[in-house]
Amino acid sequence: MGSDPINAIVELVTNCDDAYLAMNSGRREKIRIEVERHRRAPTTIVVKDRAGGMSAQELEHRLGKMGQRTSGFETGAERRGLFGRGAKDIVHFGPAQWESVKSGALSYFKLLYDGRFTGKAEVGELGKAPRGRRGTTATLNVQPRFRVPRHETLLQKLRNHYALRPLLLDSKEREVTLVDRSQDRSDKIRFEAPQAVLLDEGRLAIPGYDGHHVDLQLYEASEPLSEEGEDREYWRHSMLITSGRAAYEMFDGGRFSREPYASYLRRLYGYASVPGINELIRAFDDAEEDGVVPDSQNPLRLVRRDRRGLAARRDHPFVDALYSVLEEALEPHLERLKRAAEDAEGDVSEETRRRWDRAGRELAKLMDEDAGGEGAGGDLPPPGLSIIPTVRPVEPGEAARLLVRYRPDEGDQPDGSVTVEVVEADEDGPHAPVSLALEPRNGYFSRTYTVAGREEGAMSDVRVRVGPAEASALVQWRHRPPAVVEQLEFESARFSVKDGQERRVVLLAPWTMVTEIGDQVQLKIEGDSSITLPQGLTGVFSHDEVRDAGTCRIRVRGQRVGARARLTASLGEDVAETELIVTSTGVSGIKIEFTDANVDQRAWLNMEEGRIYVNTNDPTVRRYVGPKSKGRPGQNSVPFNVMLAEVMVDAAARHQLQRQETEMRDAVTLFGRQLALMKKWLPRIHRALVPEADLRTVRDW
Repeated sequence: MGSDPINAIVELVTNCDDAYLAMNSGRREKIRIEVERHRRAPTTIVVKDRAGGMSAQELEHRLGKMGQRTSGFETGAERRGLFGRGAKDIVHFGPAQWESVKSGALSYFKLLYDGRFTGKAEVGELGKAPRGRRGTTATLNVQPRFRVPRHETLLQKLRNHYALRPLLLDSKEREVTLVDRSQDRSDKIRFEAPQAVLLDEGRLAIPGYDGHHVDLQLYEASEPLSEEGEDREYWRHSMLITSGRAAYEMFDGGRFSREPYASYLRRLYGYASVPGINELIRAFDDAEEDGVVPDSQNPLRLVRRDRRGLAARRDHPFVDALYSVLEEALEPHLERLKRAAEDAEGDVSEETRRRWDRAGRELAKLMDEDAGGEGAGGDLPPPGLSIIPTVRPVEPGEAARLLVRYRPDEGDQPDGSVTVEVVEADEDGPHAPVSLALEPRNGYFSRTYTVAGREEGAMSDVRVRVGPAEASALVQWRHRPPAVVEQLEFESARFSVKDGQERRVVLLAPWTMVTEIGDQVQLKIEGDSSITLPQGLTGVFSHDEVRDAGTCRIRVRGQRVGARARLTASLGEDVAETELIVTSTGVSGIKIEFTDANVDQRAWLNMEEGRIYVNTNDPTVRRYVGPKSKGRPGQNSVPFNVMLAEVMVDAAARHQLQRQETEMRDAVTLFGRQLALMKKWLPRIHRALVPEADLRTVRDW
């Protein structure tokens, strides 16, 4: 179950859907989720259906027997239940109880809890059911150390969760409602299908598995359907893999999960129905019960025991074959989107684009270094391997996220990604090492590593290695009371805002201050005008039950890298301040583009777009690159790239000085600074655009 109570809600809702499937009423049946929050006390989650219900004996059989096949899935029924677990796992979050009506009798089943699940249960009858009551009610009291999202966030996550999509799409037979008892609010949960056009539809065979197939529907949207870095459970893009009523995962894209295809994958979505998944799971479970050696074509249970997707591709040949079919279906559409994007960027070859990207990353890195970490891409980490933070206290049951960063030595920039080895060690000794591919940033590489949640008092030593470099961090699971809010204050004295994006800045205040003075706060922003408050100059406090404090979430937007402003908040006579700075959004550095402009400039840098525009109308540029009608024949030549290095660095140096020089300086001083920057930057940009192999083709010595 991890540390997210949404997993428990999804489990209980899909169980209700299974119960209705068993009824086969043909009517629109309802599922109701009720949430009641309590300050510094467990949050109560109640999930209700009005299905056929269970007797005390059925409750004990289906909920009380761990590890047994009791859901009906094993006999071919359209169910999701596997392994005899599922609903029993929700006790991870706190005390759980079921009440169910069948044949007029009200029965209950309770998982006994004493700080954690005791492994024991209690079952019995409560007498005659009240008139009009039917179906099953599950009640879970989520302990305060687990956080249940607020109503709006919870509603959004549930409507997009992949495991609920089949039943949410079945609007004729299911109606799911989320109720917040604390606010007396009720909302229907509906999946909003993206506006898109159908690209492909049909049945595809799965190689190596006679009679097995995937029924595919693939659509394309005009805009990306999910944010970069969003958890896969909530993706609206890619293909939902289903078998019967069960949804197993959102396909991660396989070999197209990384750039340059990942951004185009976010515009595609669809459904991959694979009946063979359920068939192979049943076949494996049958063989295991009978003591039969597994078939090489079905060597292990096809779905992971935590039900977070299919088995690993390397472990099960069916998964590998299925993913290959999906990759083949995606490839022509991803290639088409990629080519269209490249065509829109100008008449440049693939080789030219790779060379320009390499030079753009190098230039962004140089601007960062000169600006003290406030250039094109934000702060640069120190050279070497690091893991942040080195000590990470975590609430029991929660996963710990650590940032692994690697900055190579000067002149030792690897192509592509950097892979590090990660080893976790706890009281049972070291675990098997795993590989973690770090993503390229501006001048360094980084990626988040997640350590699974543990019990109170557990510790884990996490070590990362690449070559001779090594770093470590200690994760400790212990309950931490929230810090007391004693004054009007921002969560941080400084916030960074990604260029061209919004972020939420959190203001805190003691709740007694809010109740005495009022819940509306006055806001003022001073400094660079490119940093703005989209929501206006006022904000409203809401109550944070965990901290027993007022929180005001303020949206700010930044438009120019390096811009700074000061945000001031006033509540009565109390004042709080924080600094805002705009940093780059890109991880690929500065882009280079051709343009035909009637201006007296060879090139200029637009940092808001993260692009250097090279003016092919300028005679000194056109002379080396050649005419557009002939495909810019000189774009890969040594003379053009030598000239390009000069104009790139000239444009970047001018931009850097314009941003840094807040006072008027004499022309000689400014020209001297520009020459100093160009002298420092030019050798590295020349090496990026004109590597040694190219120079050897024109040298005569």
